Amino acid sequence: MPWRNGGGLTTELYLLPGLSSESFLFRLSRAEVSIDGPFSIFPDIDRILLLIEGNGFDLKSELRKVELNKKLVPLTFKGEEVFSCALLDGPCVDFNIMTDRSYANTTISVIHPPAGTVMNFTASCDLKFIYDIGNEKLYKLEKNDQYNLEVSKGSSLIVVEINRK
Repeated sequence: MPWRNGGGLTTELYLLPGLSSESFLFRLSRAEVSIDGPFSIFPDIDRILLLIEGNGFDLKSELRKVELNKKLVPLTFKGEEVFSCALLDGPCVDFNIMTDRSYANTTISVIHPPAGTVMNFTASCDLKFIYDIGNEKLYKLEKNDQYNLEVSKGSSLIVVEINRK
């Protein structure tokens, strides 16, 4: 899927549509960032980015500068913030969580289990997503669902929990 600003491509992993064809309530995606340029603006959307490959980038606005340069460390910001992106030594890949702030609260955690571990997940929230970075697979659990996931060698998991307001 092309970026709103035309500067790259995103692989959409999950989308909960909004009332119009242009809006959404919640979205998970993975983006390959290969050029410097403006970041897309998403009014009323809370964003969380995690670097999963590469050296990351700087985001600069008139008011502040933030860095996404440590793997799997969340960077949060409001989608209406106007940022320009400057890559740090080459292309990178990020994991992107976007939530309409009137719809839900989002929490995330990153787990680095040893290979072969079987992780038991229970959705005590409205929706829970587990993204297996090494296998590039997304698992969705609805409230009270359970899932056992065997972790492959060298994989980390991003766990996203959605609680509707």
